[in-house]
Amino acid sequence: MKDDQTVIGVDGCPAGWIAVVWQGDQIQAKLFELGTFARILGEAAAIIAVDMPIGFPDTYGRNADIEARKAMSPHGSRVFPVPCRAAVHAANYSEAIRLNKIHSNNVSIPPVTNAIRPRMQEVDKVMSREVELRLCEVHPELSFALMNGGKPLQHKKKTAEGEKQRLDLLHASGFPTIDWQQMGYRRRDVKRDDIVDACAAAWSARRILEGRARHFPKTEERDSCGLFMRIHA
Repeated sequence: MKDDQTVIGVDGCPAGWIAVVWQGDQIQAKLFELGTFARILGEAAAIIAVDMPIGFPDTYGRNADIEARKAMSPHGSRVFPVPCRAAVHAANYSEAIRLNKIHSNNVSIPPVTNAIRPRMQEVDKVMSREVELRLCEVHPELSFALMNGGKPLQHKKKTAEGEKQRLDLLHASGFPTIDWQQMGYRRRDVKRDDIVDACAAAWSARRILEGRARHFPKTEERDSCGLFMRIHA
């Protein structure tokens, strides 16, 4: 389905995926269980932006992540290195580490990256050259940096100061006010920073739709499956 003006921002959450639908001056949050990411593609939206890697290298590193970390300096660690494609689809953590070391100059995979490998797999399963016309990779911290005049945010997102700074930037950028009562999910299912990040993803989705997004890297880079390896913001 497609709506020429509606965009969606998606972020992972403990229960699965939280999708913020932005239509006109209204936003609505929808929760999708883990394993049902493909259902999000059935939503009526012109652009869907997800905070999850799309496109995987066969060896170490993507220029997308290298350029994004430069833009996020001195907080470049907020953009993590993406494993090689073989490691992403490994059967278990030990095998993922083994394959990544073989293909990526003996680089291992930290537990925090391994924890989202199932999500990477889930998104990768729905990807195609046709789907990537609607489904784009974003990084909320890059989005907030652009809202902040190109300066990465000092406070971490899970702190009170960090949340306020991000909400203020969303408001100043013209994003609709978040109705936290409507976002009344259990914290064990959806955390507040998940929703804020999904809103930032929706903000970047709007920029993609309007042709105003920045791209990391600027040049076109595709993986061995022909998929873009590019972060939009």
